[in-house]
This record gives sequence, C-alpha cells and structure tokens, in this order.
Amino acid sequence: SGYGGAIACENQLTFKPRLRIINSLFDGDKSVNNAGGAIFAQLTEFNATNISIHNSNARVGSAVALIDSISQLNDLTIVNSTAASEGGAIFALYGELSLTHSIFENNSANYGSAIFANALKKLVLTNNYFSNNHADQFGCVYLLAIDDAIIDLNIYDDNTALDDNDFVNTNVFNLFISDGN
Repeated sequence: SGYGGAIACENQLTFKPRLRIINSLFDGDKSVNNAGGAIFAQLTEFNATNISIHNSNARVGSAVALIDSISQLNDLTIVNSTAASEGGAIFALYGELSLTHSIFENNSANYGSAIFANALKKLVLTNNYFSNNHADQFGCVYLLAIDDAIIDLNIYDDNTALDDNDFVNTNVFNLFISDGN
C-alpha cells in the first residue's frame, strides 16, 4: 500500500491496536508516493519515547503519519526529512496528538515543515525545539481545524516559509498559547 517505510499499523480489527516504540533509530526510510516515511499509524493507540528519525521521505508525514490515532510522542528527534506535500516531520489527521520534549531540524514540506495537523480533537505541543525547517508555502507548525490545543514552551529558531515562518493557526477552536513560545 506504500504506507510506513519501516512500520505500518493499520487497524482492520474490531478493537484499537496499540503500538509502542522506545529507544529506536530510523534512518533513510521512505514511503513511496504515500504517507509515513518511517512510521504510519491508523486508528491506533501509539506511544513513542526516545526515537530518532533521520533522512526520511514521503508524500505526507515524511517521518510519521498519524490517521485518527491517539498518539503520545516524547523525546523525538526528527532531522533532514522531506514531505512532498504536508508534514515535513509529522502529519496528523483526526484523533489526538501530544508531543513533548522533541527536536525538529532541517525538515521540509510544502505546508508545515515540521508539523501539519488537521481536524484533531486535541493537540498538545510543549517543550519542543524547531530549527532550520523550511516550508515552501506556510509555516513550520501548521494547524487547521483543531478542536482543542495547548501550545506551550516551544522554541522556534531560524525556520523559513513563503508565509508565516514559525506557526500558522487556522481555525483552532479552543487555543491556549503561553508566553513561553
């Protein structure tokens, strides 16, 4: 199917599967013409801690693509990854995403050079570092139609885009952004 260059977890069961990845390195993974260069999770409870993803490539979500999943990601390092369309590092559609203590460097995409999130029920981005990411169109972090979001204590350093270098917020319905950003 072309999903997940290294790992694909697609739910076709009556229960929600769980995927847990810890202390792992992914290097040079590709999803040919599709989603999740290294990891693809759909309708899954996904937890990841202390993983590094380098040099990944996909159409969307060059490192990680999350579709209608409940995801908690901690201590990720994603560098030198490229998406042809959205999500230079992470693409998230529907579901929930909590992302903390992570580093995004030298990633690129058309929209959301580090993160592209659309129609999530809940999004938490805290204590992350975004540096030298490039979007052809909009922002390092691109949020679209998020129900509830907390954006706190993130650092944006030397990211570039045609418009809005660091952070693009479009229709986030309940948004908290602290002065730590």
